[in-house]
Amino acid sequence: MAEGKKNGTVVPSEYEDQAYLAKLDPVVEALSREVPDARYDRRTLAHTIMGLRQFMEEVMGKNGAAKGSVKIPAKLFDDFRPQGALFAIAQRLHAAKKARDIRRIDWAAANMRRQVLEMVNMCRKELEKRDIWKPPCVHIHESCGEQAAKLKETVTKLGGSLADAEDAPGVTHIVYPFGPKGDPDDGQEYMRVLELRGALAHIHWWYLPDSYDELIPRTQAGDKLEPDKSMTGPWRVYVRWVSDSEKYNEWMNPIDYETEESLEAQEAAGTLPMPIAPPPSLQMVPLPGQRPAPLQPPRPAPPPQPAQPPAPAAGAAAGKDAAPAAPAAGVTSPKAAGAKAAAAAAAAAAPPPKAGA
Repeated sequence: MAEGKKNGTVVPSEYEDQAYLAKLDPVVEALSREVPDARYDRRTLAHTIMGLRQFMEEVMGKNGAAKGSVKIPAKLFDDFRPQGALFAIAQRLHAAKKARDIRRIDWAAANMRRQVLEMVNMCRKELEKRDIWKPPCVHIHESCGEQAAKLKETVTKLGGSLADAEDAPGVTHIVYPFGPKGDPDDGQEYMRVLELRGALAHIHWWYLPDSYDELIPRTQAGDKLEPDKSMTGPWRVYVRWVSDSEKYNEWMNPIDYETEESLEAQEAAGTLPMPIAPPPSLQMVPLPGQRPAPLQPPRPAPPPQPAQPPAPAAGAAAGKDAAPAAPAAGVTSPKAAGAKAAAAAAAAAAPPPKAGA
């Protein structure tokens, strides 16, 4: 079973990592041109981002006291463009400090909590103003029945907008009730591997917010990558997408909540992404302080094996009452298992490509 913190608490060492600090360079350069008096450098910007994210988790997160203001989506903190999300946030925070005559934001100070919360809301509105991010536009399908009123209330409370029809302009999500089998969550912990970073894996936990994404040892995650996908047209999600967004006070990742019908339609259209192996150039890089593994000579090819008799039937070999294998904490969601298994079977049955193709 893979282990992790499974919460939105920041890990300070990640914001001191040289690779992360280097990603901030385009943002720092843009800030130096636009707001030179802010005097941002790599480290001050990293500490600002870290403080903001920790504040949102403690004050606005699942157990926070200020859940009336929705958190800034976690994915935006990976926007390192010169005029992207991090630039807009840093610039807006600097302007707010100047207007309030504040030299430094003390993210943990109780007496500054109200002011800091106002600044966070200003940053979110600034992202909307610049069209860097827009809140979801949601249609609650008529099949939701009596749940519809509560769902609409929750969407509005989180700052989203409502559409009367699923084909209305700008609709980003269509919400459906669970099917006859109910919630597809089987209680097991599943993950998607978003990225491999040497000996570490950047992973997303199913049914947990993007702010909970974290780095765990690669040995616990495997090598199959399932990065976030884009969607042509609106996401079709179960009602739990709305209720979990309210629970964690941030818009949840719709990939975790796609309906079976949506997955089947993607499979039929050939657009359902399958887990992919990392490219051959991606090698395991030792962590700081680790000694690299010594190079080994290539192993000789094994001798040919004699033909084996056909294996007995599963019932005869393992016994009629043999317990099924426990599901691994892998990269595939329980609700997507059927669609992805079918896609994998189809791929396995396809004829091999012609030489030189």
